[in-house]
Amino acid sequence: MKQQSINIKANESTEPTATPAAEAPESAPAAAQSDHAPDAGAHPHVAKPEHKKHDTRHEKEHKPTHREAELQDRLLRTLADLDNLRKRAARERNEISRRVSDEILLELLPVLDSLERGLESAKKHNADSVFTNGYQMACEQMSVALGKFGVKAIKTTGERFDPDRHDALQHIPDDKAPEGVITTELRKGYFSGDNLLRPAQVVVSSGPAASPQNDASAGKSQQVEE
Repeated sequence: MKQQSINIKANESTEPTATPAAEAPESAPAAAQSDHAPDAGAHPHVAKPEHKKHDTRHEKEHKPTHREAELQDRLLRTLADLDNLRKRAARERNEISRRVSDEILLELLPVLDSLERGLESAKKHNADSVFTNGYQMACEQMSVALGKFGVKAIKTTGERFDPDRHDALQHIPDDKAPEGVITTELRKGYFSGDNLLRPAQVVVSSGPAASPQNDASAGKSQQVEE
């Protein structure tokens, strides 16, 4: 009997024990469902909107309305006004700067006139070379300084009289100079760039002087005409 019981126990020990693996096929679908099931804490999947291609044909075919055209016209006019205002302000600043500069230069011109007259007087009276050289250096330095600001002298002697830059103080007959030609410069004139800073004071020839014989013949012709 003991031998039989031992054999029965041995048979029972050798039989394969049932494992939960047999139930795996049934639990697999559940696991698959759990994988695809949405998480309770996660947001539901929202489909992203597809970006439509930009249709340029609609813009080309779009015609501006009357209101849009009016606003566009106002914008262009406003921009043009701003540009004109900016240019006018720039011109006004330049004009103010030029006027201030010209006023300062006008105050310096009499100083240069005095130096040149002193130099001329020193040469005329055969003054010592120290004085002559001193006047010469002062005149040259002043001329160079004014030249840096665009100041340049006006040509006079031998030139035709120009009322825009010459101031005729006298008209004197001159046998060597034709009528209307400048014979003597009394005071120098200057330009500041292209602007007249000070006109030159000059003496203008009125032509050759009439001889007494010509005067007598002229008087006789007047009597004949009468």
